[in-house]
Amino acid sequence: MKGALIGRGRLAEVYAWGDDQALKLFYQGRSSTWVKNEASLSRIAFETGVNTPAVGEVIEVEGRHGILFERVDGIPMLAEMSAKPWILIRAARILAEEHASMHEKTVHNLPTQRQLMEQSILSASALSPAKQEAAINAVRQLPTGNKLCHGDFHPDNILMSTRGAVTIDWTTANMGNPLADLARSSLILQLGDLPPGTPAMTRRMVSAGRGLFHKTYLKHYFELRPENQEQFVAWWTPTVAARLGDGIPEEKEQLLSLLAL
Repeated sequence: MKGALIGRGRLAEVYAWGDDQALKLFYQGRSSTWVKNEASLSRIAFETGVNTPAVGEVIEVEGRHGILFERVDGIPMLAEMSAKPWILIRAARILAEEHASMHEKTVHNLPTQRQLMEQSILSASALSPAKQEAAINAVRQLPTGNKLCHGDFHPDNILMSTRGAVTIDWTTANMGNPLADLARSSLILQLGDLPPGTPAMTRRMVSAGRGLFHKTYLKHYFELRPENQEQFVAWWTPTVAARLGDGIPEEKEQLLSLLAL
């Protein structure tokens, strides 16, 4: 049965369920097909061996669709940094380590990164057709891949637990080029708005430490995976264009200014 509220995000609330599970209960309007797709993506990620909760059934509760997951006792990395700001550098290194480890996993049955990026770019109504075409051409000229990519990897999607850092929320999971996934995380870390209801103290902490956290994360990632940094830079423009397609009002002007540079 549905227990205490554990957390709340943009798309869903998370409740305790029984003794050892958690229910991710989506807000009204999310179809059963959409929720089943997230459950499938989460299951595929779990089967690669990445540190993420096991996936249970898709159920309906109080007229809303939800997914049962293995319950992990932990708190989001963002919340832990808010309570303990002195761990910022260590947390950034952990984030890099989890991302690098994820990018070692090969997959064959996830949506392709290229397809998802192109769809997002075409959804970016703030861009002219010419700029959409230019961004899509940039995506098509860059190497693809078959590595596990999260698509929304940031500190609020990492639970700090007794079993280590646990990655959650695989809604945008895909297979592709790790550098594109890294570019998206880099953009989120620099510009991403915090979830609604984030305490003022956390907002001040993030504002003060964002630059150092981002720099430490990228530096450690490239220490672990010495990739082509020129290619990483080349992913920047199409990543910004695709992020515009997510339709986050708080980021629109900053994203457009980046594309104007």
